[in-house]
Amino acid sequence: MLMRLADPVTSSSPVFGDQTPVIPMRGVHLDLKGLAPTFDRLMQLADVFDQMRFNVLLVEWEDMFPWSFDERLSHSDAYTPQQVRQFRDRCFELGMQFIPLIPTLGHMEFVLKLPGYESLREIPNSVDCLNPLADGAQQLVQKMIDDQLSLLGDVSYLHLGGDEAWGWAKHQKTRAYVDEFGSASLYLKHYQPLFDQLAQHNIRPMLWHDMMRDWPTESLKHIGKQADIVIWGYRGKPEQELHHHKPHILRAFADAGVTIWGGGCFKGADGPSCDLPLTQARLDNHQGWVQATLDYALQGVITTGWSRYAHSRCQVEPLDACLLELAMTALCFHYGEPVTEKAAWDLLDQCNQIQRCKTLREHLHQLSDARNLFWERSRQMMEHLAAGQIEPALNDPGFVSFLMDHLHPWAKRVSVLTEQLPSLLDGLVVASQAVAYARTWDQSVKNQLALLEQQIQNQFA
Repeated sequence: MLMRLADPVTSSSPVFGDQTPVIPMRGVHLDLKGLAPTFDRLMQLADVFDQMRFNVLLVEWEDMFPWSFDERLSHSDAYTPQQVRQFRDRCFELGMQFIPLIPTLGHMEFVLKLPGYESLREIPNSVDCLNPLADGAQQLVQKMIDDQLSLLGDVSYLHLGGDEAWGWAKHQKTRAYVDEFGSASLYLKHYQPLFDQLAQHNIRPMLWHDMMRDWPTESLKHIGKQADIVIWGYRGKPEQELHHHKPHILRAFADAGVTIWGGGCFKGADGPSCDLPLTQARLDNHQGWVQATLDYALQGVITTGWSRYAHSRCQVEPLDACLLELAMTALCFHYGEPVTEKAAWDLLDQCNQIQRCKTLREHLHQLSDARNLFWERSRQMMEHLAAGQIEPALNDPGFVSFLMDHLHPWAKRVSVLTEQLPSLLDGLVVASQAVAYARTWDQSVKNQLALLEQQIQNQFA
C-alpha cells in the first residue's frame, strides 16, 4: 500500500508533548455539501488539522467539486480546478494521507435530481439511491471517479461511499436479482468494476460498512481482499451500542480478515437541525473508538463532520463553531484517554483558533436557545388549539392571545440572531451558504407563525 505520509511528528508541543499517538492513522472528514469553507479558509484548515496531529483527510467534495463531465453537478460557488489541486498539494506538503470520497450508491441526490438521470434511480420519485443495474449507472460512477482522479491523481485511497442506500433492491430488476443471488452479490456486482478501475491506478478503495453488516463471511472475505472497510457509528461506544457498530459486527469483519477503519463523529450527529454538537456525546463516541482500535486492531479512525444529513437536508453545525469537539477528538486519538475541555481550548489557542470559535459558539448557543423556546411554546399553542377542537367548551381566546404574546418575542429573537449570523461566518463559509443556513431557521419560524395565525383565525371566526 502506498503511504504518502511524512515522517511521524515527534517534536514536543505544549499540548501533545512527544508521546507516540495511540491511534496511528488519525483522520478528519470534511463534508463540503453544506456550509463549505471559503477557499482561503479551506487552505487554513489544512494547517489547523495538521497542528491537531491529524494525518488523514477524507474530503467529501460533492457539489463543491468542479465536475467536468457534467457541469450541472457543481454548485455555483464550487472550487476551481486550480484550487482543488492547490488544496491537495498543501495537504501532501503537510504529510497527510489525502482521501477523496465519491458517493456511488446511496447519497446520490446531487446527481440523480438532475434531468437526464431519472432512469438511474432505484425508486422513480426518489433521488437518493442509484439503481446499480440501470443502463448507464456504471458509466456514471466511472465518469465521477475519472473526473476526480484527473485533478487529484496521486492518491493512495479513494472512498466510494456505498452507504445508506435506502432504496436498495426496491426496483423490480434489483429485487429480482437479490431474490435469486443475494444482496452481497448485487453489491459486489456493482463495485467490482470500480475496484478494477482503481486498481489500474494502484489506488485502494474504501467503503462504509453498513450495507454489509448482514453479509456471510465468504462475502466479507471477498470484499476485504479488495477494499478497506470503515465501520461507522456515531452514538455511544461499540460495547454499549445497539446500532450497527456493536461488537459482534466489528468481530465479524475482523474474523473475515478485512482491513477495518473506525468512523466516529465530531459534528453533525446530534440532530438534523442542530447548531452545535453535544460535546460529551462526541467525546464518549471517540473514546469508544479508541478502545475498538485496541480490541480489533483497526487501521485507524476517522472522525466525520457532517454539514447536512443528506444533500437535500438543511445545513447544520458550522465547522468553525465545532473546533472544540474536533480538538477534543484530536487529543483523544493521541492520548487514548478522556480529555478535558480546558486541554482542547489550550490546543485551539496553540492553533490560533480560539477567539472566533468562542464567539461563534456563544452566538449559536443563544440562537439554539431562542429556537428551542419558540418551538416549545409553539407546540404548547398547537396542543391548546387542538384541545379546543376536541372540546369546544375549552376554547379561550384570551389564553390564545396570552400564548401568542409570549411567542412573538422569541420569533423576533431568532430573526435578530439569524440576521447577525452571516457576518460572523464571513470569510469562513461560502457567503451564499452562510446566508441560506441563517435564513432557514428564520423562515421556519415565520412559516410556523403564519400557520398558527391561520389556525387561530379559522378556529375563532
